[in-house]
Amino acid sequence: MKTKILFIIGRFQPFHLGHLAIIKKYNSLGYFIKIGVGSSQKSHEKNNPFTSKEREEMIKTTLKDEKIKKFKIFHIPDIKEDKKYAKHVEQIVGHFDILFTGNPSVKTVFDKFCSIKGCKIHFYKERIKRVKAGNIRKLWIERKRKSGLPHGVYSYLQKIRASDRLKEMHDNSKKVHYILRTNNLTISTAESCTGGEISRSLISYSGSSSFFKLGIVAYDISSKIKRIGVSKNTIAKKGSISKETTIEMAEKVRKLSGANFSIASTGYADPSDKKAGMIFIVISSKKNNYLKVLNIKLKNRNKIIDSATKQAIKFLYECLRKELEINYRHGI
Repeated sequence: MKTKILFIIGRFQPFHLGHLAIIKKYNSLGYFIKIGVGSSQKSHEKNNPFTSKEREEMIKTTLKDEKIKKFKIFHIPDIKEDKKYAKHVEQIVGHFDILFTGNPSVKTVFDKFCSIKGCKIHFYKERIKRVKAGNIRKLWIERKRKSGLPHGVYSYLQKIRASDRLKEMHDNSKKVHYILRTNNLTISTAESCTGGEISRSLISYSGSSSFFKLGIVAYDISSKIKRIGVSKNTIAKKGSISKETTIEMAEKVRKLSGANFSIASTGYADPSDKKAGMIFIVISSKKNNYLKVLNIKLKNRNKIIDSATKQAIKFLYECLRKELEINYRHGI
């Protein structure tokens, strides 16, 4: 008799007792288990802190402890078009007889697919074992808790210092630090109005020497031209505080230092200036320049600089995520 196949798909952030209960149930019924690690390209985010390889390790460790051998793990990246998702999954996973999910969106996407292919969907609204991954992540920020976790996963999360990472995911500077360090990326800065505060934020945590290459504060026009290499023509036509000048600052310091990324700032931080609070932030990579124009409505110089720095770091994090996702899709 042909062995039936159960396919369970989830993000497994982290793999918990609810997931294990499903696998144990169908394993006891003689099913071969196919496990789809969804959103496999995502990691180091608030709701997706663990890499697909880390999630795979959690699953393997647990199933080894449970002496479950008939399974296979697949890594499934997201795609933009939901209507093509079921076919996308099939191309990676192959045939299955039953799809198990507790996610109504997944059920909707697979309803038509399964009606054509003849597979069944087992859908459960209630939380198995009353376990929710989001609650586990929250508890691990406050303190390390074994509640809801298989022993192997609990030990593994301790090993990879999951609590520290989850805390980092709520601090933009720490998130940037973690992404740069764990992906072997480097960055340099060219600052004007922020006066080195972006650089200070980037090197605030241990290990920053592995990714921070060069920081230049070029406050006056002469420094922008001589130290960074901004074109005299650009400054003459567009001004020393402009998106064009900021783009050049970012591009020049990145090339000068040989870094993968750079961040530059120009703007008006003096409350007495009519344009006070207008700040230009540019993130530069080998293929893209990202521009953000801030309009900070504050009347204190230090507060304007502080706000600009925090928003610049947040923007840097967003751009790094975008770049990493682009690289993932193209197999880089």
